[in-house]
Amino acid sequence: MRATVRNLPRAKRPERRHGDGARAGRFRRLIFTMRPEEVMTMILFVPVAVALAGVSANLAAYPVDPAAAGYPSAAARLLALVATVALTLWVVRTKPRWELARDSLPFLFCGSIYASLHDLIRFYGFPDITRALYRGDVALFGVEPTVWAQQFTAPFWTDFL
Repeated sequence: MRATVRNLPRAKRPERRHGDGARAGRFRRLIFTMRPEEVMTMILFVPVAVALAGVSANLAAYPVDPAAAGYPSAAARLLALVATVALTLWVVRTKPRWELARDSLPFLFCGSIYASLHDLIRFYGFPDITRALYRGDVALFGVEPTVWAQQFTAPFWTDFL
């Protein structure tokens, strides 16, 4: 009979890992089963979640800009972000062969970040470079490229594309 862990006397059985070592092993296994875009999602989740939580907790310091008036509140965007990350972790851990879901979830995360850029810029104190980008476009092209390109729009192509 071959010696296995089950049929060894209790004194000779190898000790099971408990505590931090086991958690570190599970964490390492989770990270190495993720794709690079999923790892980046997890890395970027923390600063984005901190910013959205800060903005939603202190609405007086971060008033809603008229340009962002149609967007959901920071708290709603934070809930969507947490749901997206939780869904990503669930799919990675329990349904790793769901290719369509694994391919789509990073785009949901990117959409959540895009909708939150205005708050992220104000929360972390980065300067708004919109005017500088506009001046650069006009200096480089002589016109604003998006306004210039509007002359080529047609209702058929707008509906079709």
